[in-house]
Order: sequence, then structure tokens, then C-alpha cells
Amino acid sequence: MVSICVLGGRQLIVFGIVGGFIGKIFKEVQRRPRFIIQDDLYTKPKPPRIKNSDNSSNV
Repeated sequence: MVSICVLGGRQLIVFGIVGGFIGKIFKEVQRRPRFIIQDDLYTKPKPPRIKNSDNSSNV
């Protein structure tokens, strides 16, 4: 009878430790974005515009 209580108590302690780790993982996953932005078009500097030196359009 005593051995059952000791083993049951050990299981509860281990489940508590494992549950704490799972809770930390869950909170960390909630803080992450749902998707990854590959290119940020708003803060990325725009490339300089190259002016066309060809004067054929003025003909």
C-alpha cells in the first residue's frame, strides 16, 4: 500500500514538471507570428530609378 502511494506521488510530481515545461512551450508558441514575412516592402529602401537617356520618345 505504501509503495503504491509513493509511486503515485512520484507520478504526480513528474506530471507537474512535464506540465510546467509544456505550459512554457505553449506560451512561447503563442508569442510567435502565424506567418513569416519574407520581404518587407514598406521599410525596405527603394532602388534608385534609372532615367532613360534614350531620346527616341521625344521624336
